[in-house]
Amino acid sequence: MTTTLVAARENTSATARQAAHKAAPQEHYDFFALGQSALAQPATAAPATERTTLIIEGMDKRVRRAVEKLLLLLPESNEAGEVWFTRWRRQANGSYSCRENLNAPRDALAEFEAELQALAAEEGFMAQLEHRPYAGTYV
Repeated sequence: MTTTLVAARENTSATARQAAHKAAPQEHYDFFALGQSALAQPATAAPATERTTLIIEGMDKRVRRAVEKLLLLLPESNEAGEVWFTRWRRQANGSYSCRENLNAPRDALAEFEAELQALAAEEGFMAQLEHRPYAGTYV
């Protein structure tokens, strides 16, 4: 013996749908007013960025990873021509140096510079951020 279960069929006539629609609470949105209120809210401005040059000289090879980790403190830059890696140069005496342009918010650069100076003093190499007195790439 086979048993077949059949679900009750829902009344989907047009009049039943209209009745359900009328019974539901109606919500009306003033989309123009919603758009105006969104426009009236102040946009959060991106933090002001500063362009600086990172200069490192006389750094031992074993410290390179520590400097790379410090560079991760800086947010990614959206400036055209920015590089995603550091161009290290090996000097004749075996030390490493680099000279890279950085674009970052001032507070992030200040934190990075303080950490970098502490590392440079501890490990005995020269590191500095050369702040540009002008806003553009070229004078």
